[in-house]
Amino acid sequence: MGLTNLVKLSVDFLKEGDAVIAYCPSLDLSAHGSSLEEAKKAFEETLALFMAELKESGKLAQVLEDCGWKKVSHGGGQHPRPRWTPPVHLGNLQEEFAIPV
Repeated sequence: MGLTNLVKLSVDFLKEGDAVIAYCPSLDLSAHGSSLEEAKKAFEETLALFMAELKESGKLAQVLEDCGWKKVSHGGGQHPRPRWTPPVHLGNLQEEFAIPV
């Protein structure tokens, strides 16, 4: 297995009818399941496939940059390894907005 980069991602879980949607804004990626646990597992599988496809196609860096990710040096020593960091998720707020009906 090649080098990996562990990051903490914010994933929102939304209830839509009988489905639970897992949505990650820092990758604009989603998956769904019939429960919270199924949605989480489906998201993990979707993320793994998504990253594998991007890496295989050579588009990983471009897609991450397009999603607001930054590549920064990490670690000390003579050969610090660059790592990808996602945009900072500031939270999930519920506010009232007027929308036309």
